Amino acid sequence: MGKGKRRAKKVAKDMGSKIGRRAEESVPKTQQKEPPERKGQLPPGQRYHPAPNTPPVPGARRVRGKTPVQGGGGTRKRWKDADGNIWEWDSQHGTFEKYDKRGRHLGEYDTNGNQTKPPDPSRKVEP
Repeated sequence: MGKGKRRAKKVAKDMGSKIGRRAEESVPKTQQKEPPERKGQLPPGQRYHPAPNTPPVPGARRVRGKTPVQGGGGTRKRWKDADGNIWEWDSQHGTFEKYDKRGRHLGEYDTNGNQTKPPDPSRKVEP
């Protein structure tokens, strides 16, 4: 490639970046749109929701986890309440999964204790 072609490519590249910058500067900051808040989703670059320090329900005690986290992240954090129900932290969605004492799924709950998804009869865990 000759010097003339290299120089032409470099000039075109520089002009393109300047044009892009000028276009950004011409729009007032009040009219520039901010990205919408992503409710219930992870911030960019973060791949999981850390487990909360507080139990999902008052009086629940922390027990050893048995359910493996998909992708090799160890086991799910687990709590048991006074009725024997099992609560597991879903770090992908940032919610709790509730199971009865036999390991049958009873639904998905947010951190406030409100049910967000109904029971799924195909889901079971080792009690």
